[in-house]
Amino acid sequence: MLYQTFYIQAWASALLVLTSRAMPEPRCVGRVTGRLPRFFCICKPNDFIYPDSGVYGNLYYVMHNRNTYITSMKEYIDWIIQSRKTEIDRNKEDKLSYADGLYNVYYRGHASISWELNASIFREPYKDDILSEYKLLKEARARLWNELNNFSTHLEKLIYLQHYGMATRLLDVTYNPLIALYFACCSDEKDDGAVYSGFKYEKENPMIAELTAEYIFTYACTDIEEGLKQYAIKKGVQLNDFLETLFICPPFNNPRLKSQNGAFIMCPLIRNNGGKIIHNNESLNDSPFFSCNKAVVPHDKKERLLQELHIFGIDEGSVFHDIISRINTIMKVEKWKINKINNLIFE
Repeated sequence: MLYQTFYIQAWASALLVLTSRAMPEPRCVGRVTGRLPRFFCICKPNDFIYPDSGVYGNLYYVMHNRNTYITSMKEYIDWIIQSRKTEIDRNKEDKLSYADGLYNVYYRGHASISWELNASIFREPYKDDILSEYKLLKEARARLWNELNNFSTHLEKLIYLQHYGMATRLLDVTYNPLIALYFACCSDEKDDGAVYSGFKYEKENPMIAELTAEYIFTYACTDIEEGLKQYAIKKGVQLNDFLETLFICPPFNNPRLKSQNGAFIMCPLIRNNGGKIIHNNESLNDSPFFSCNKAVVPHDKKERLLQELHIFGIDEGSVFHDIISRINTIMKVEKWKINKINNLIFE
């Protein structure tokens, strides 16, 4: 099959050069840097691309599969504006969400671009042990019973454990893009970081979210289909209800959640594998909760961006709200000051 190949160089105006060549599958790869957005895109013949009047004259509809390289806060804010427009516009059919779109875009920062969009319970070494989640939560109940008794629902307990480092099926996201950038920059200094954006469409189901949390806290079952089927009958719901990935807007009942303006995506308990219900351990890389567009932070720009984020009040102390993080921030800022003075002396 022939695919149209576009090479786009955005200068004062967008220039399109159209050729044709045989390709095995449609894909999009590329790089966008600073003042010269530039990328190479392969699309199906019926697809079309048109220029947007936004930042740098970019062709924003190709943002669905584009990496934008970020080297400063200005470039990041430009990307936020473009990505929000893209996320909102691609959800026009959902009129309610579209009208409320300004508030429905969320972000997630990765310190390494190689990381998948995986809930921590689906990463090594827990991924292949279907009982690991139950065993971790059982141990947490035994050791943290006093803390967990402060919460009235299983979902609140799961969120609390997630925010303090427990491996769970929850994936953190934030409505604050600056928080996401902080997490993309705060570690893994030798790797490029990444910020992903997504759009919260109507996939909230608090009842199924709570039932999912209750099930994983309570039951250790190797036959997930039979065990969950009996549980669903007991609770008066359908087995298929547990196939959905869910968006969770939690109450801000702990300081970290509030400071990070956080929300969660809950990975489903099960998935349908050719008609057979099996334990779910898949990533969210191809889910509708995230677009393929991401902002990439070069590893050598992380320190500079952390300094700029500090000016906006985003740093380890403000994100984590504990005494150790606040002390770390004080020491880091002093280090930046010393380095700047030393650089001035030797210039």
